[in-house]
Amino acid sequence: MKKVLILFFAILFVQFPSFGNEYNGDSLLKKVDISDPYYGNKIYGYGNPKINFFHSKDASLLLVYQSRYGGDGGSTPNILKLFKFKGDTGKKLIDINIDSVRFIKESYFLKFIRGHSVYSLCHVCDGWDAALPEDNFFIPILIDAESLKIKADLTEKGKQDILTRFEQQAKKNIEEQLSYKNKSYPKYVEKIKSMILKLLNGQQ
Repeated sequence: MKKVLILFFAILFVQFPSFGNEYNGDSLLKKVDISDPYYGNKIYGYGNPKINFFHSKDASLLLVYQSRYGGDGGSTPNILKLFKFKGDTGKKLIDINIDSVRFIKESYFLKFIRGHSVYSLCHVCDGWDAALPEDNFFIPILIDAESLKIKADLTEKGKQDILTRFEQQAKKNIEEQLSYKNKSYPKYVEKIKSMILKLLNGQQ
């Protein structure tokens, strides 16, 4: 019986190595593109970036990279990038705006990622956290780490409530900005609305 148990744990160790100890995050990140389209590799804020390792059911390594990009003149929300490594080859699977991230595992495997996407109607703020509270919209989302499906974790009523509040605040802001002769602001609002609708409709 003792030999059987030893053999079992030996097989378990081979199948599920401790990726965090075996791999160096810096060396793996050099093999993939972690840059932001606008800010490049300029990191914003303390405690960034964050790196986590997980197992996938096909015995690949999953690397999760999180950071805010930018500087004092402007910054992104928290951006999560999920990479899958097979050997030394990494492939980006997800690149998404998600804050307050929580990882949910099932046995040894990453099952879900929870958090919320952040959108702001403030077009001149350094970041959403510098905006007025009424200008910010937090949409809870659920990411299936296996199927890579991303959905708004809301009821239909919850989705409608967000859209209603968005329309009300957007109308107020547009009237104010147009009074300042800011004719470009309505276009900005439409851009934010399009991103929110895309998420609510499961089109990520």
